[in-house]
Amino acid sequence: MIYFLIFFLFSSFSYDYIVAYVDDEIILYSEFQKNYFLLKEFSSPLIDTNLLKDSLLNSLINGKIILKEAEKETIEIKEKELENIWKERLEKIKENFLTDETLLEKAREFIINNLRQELLIQKLLAKKNRLNITINPWELKEFYEEIKDSLAKKPAVCEIAHIFLPILPSEEKERKAQRRISEIYEILLRGGDFEELCKSFSDDKKTKTKGGYLGEFLIDSLSLEFQKALKELKVGEFSPPLRSEKGYHIVKKLGETKNRVKIAHLFVEVPIDKEDTLQTKKLILKIREKAIKGEDFGILAKEYSYDLETKEKGGYLGEFVITFLFSPFKEVCEKLDSGEISEPVLSKEGFHLIKMLRKEKERILSFLEIQEDLRNFLYQKKLIAIINEYLREVKENHFIKVNF
Repeated sequence: MIYFLIFFLFSSFSYDYIVAYVDDEIILYSEFQKNYFLLKEFSSPLIDTNLLKDSLLNSLINGKIILKEAEKETIEIKEKELENIWKERLEKIKENFLTDETLLEKAREFIINNLRQELLIQKLLAKKNRLNITINPWELKEFYEEIKDSLAKKPAVCEIAHIFLPILPSEEKERKAQRRISEIYEILLRGGDFEELCKSFSDDKKTKTKGGYLGEFLIDSLSLEFQKALKELKVGEFSPPLRSEKGYHIVKKLGETKNRVKIAHLFVEVPIDKEDTLQTKKLILKIREKAIKGEDFGILAKEYSYDLETKEKGGYLGEFVITFLFSPFKEVCEKLDSGEISEPVLSKEGFHLIKMLRKEKERILSFLEIQEDLRNFLYQKKLIAIINEYLREVKENHFIKVNF
C-alpha cells in the first residue's frame, strides 16, 4: 500500500453528519470514514477513490436492508459459523495481501460484518428458492464465443516501482508556522482562552468562529497521531502542537464516550505555493537524471522516496492491470516500455518517477485456459443479478435517503 506523509483526518475539515438514512437507522460520516480507510487497505493503491466510496456507501445501505429482511424471516447467523469462515478468510488475506497482525485485528469487525452480510443474503435467497443457478457446457462454450474478443482477454499488465516526493513548504514557511503555533501554545499554557484564541488566530475559516469546534468522531477514524494525542488528554485539556498535511493543530478534547470523542482545534496553516512545486520538480528531475545515467533505481528510491511503505523495497509498487489504473498513472504506464523511466508525474499527493519493471501485452485466452474461470464468472454474474433483483424489490419497502 502507498502511504504518504499525510494525516488523513485533517486534510479537509469536516463535521460528523448523517450520510444516509435507512428507515429509522442512520449511517454517520465518521462510520463511513472508518470503513473507508480499512477498505482502502485491502484495495489497489491506485484504485479510483470515488468508485471505492460509492461502492462502500451502497454496501453499508444494503447491509442494513439485508439485516432488516433477515430479521423478518427469522434468519440468524451463528457466531461459531461466522468465526470459522473468518478464520478461513484470515488465512487467505495473510497469504495474498498482508501480514500486519495489528491491521488485520483492526479490520476484523469490518471483514466479519461483510461476511455476515454475505451469509445472510445467501440464506435469504435460499429460503425464497432463488438460488437455483445452473451452467451447462453449451452455455459455457457459447458464452466464450460471445466474449472472447472482449472479456476473454488477458489484459495488459505492468509491474512498476516509483520514487515519490511530496510538495513540501519551504523551510522559512515551516519555521514561521512553528513559531506562530508555539506562541499560541504558550499563551494557552499561561491560561489563555482556547475559543477566543481560535477566533483570533486559527486559519480554519470553517471552525474559527465556533471556537474551533470540529465535531464528534469515532476515535478509530482519526489518524494515529491524533488518536494517540487525544487518548492522553482528559476532557477539557488540549494537546501540544501536532503536524498534519496542511499545517499545525492544537487539539482540545471537549467530551468522550467509550469509542467516540468530541474535539475542537486551533489550526495554523503551512501554505504551499508555486515556488514549492517548482523546487520539488527540480529535485525529482535531478533524481531522474541519475537513474537515466545508470544509477540503481531501487537505491535511489531508498535514498529519496517519501513513500515509507515502498522505499525499503526499492520503490516497488506491485503488478497492476493497466486499464484499472487511474490518471495520471494509467496514461504513463500505457506509454512506458519495460525498463523505461517516466518523466516526473504530478498527482494530487506530489511528484512521482515511475519505472516500468515488466510489461505484458494484452492477448486472447483459449477456452481451455479460462473454462473454469468462465464457469465461476457466469455463476457470480447470475448470483449478483439475483441479489440485485432481490434488493431492488425489498428496497421498495424501506425508506432510503442519501445525503452524501
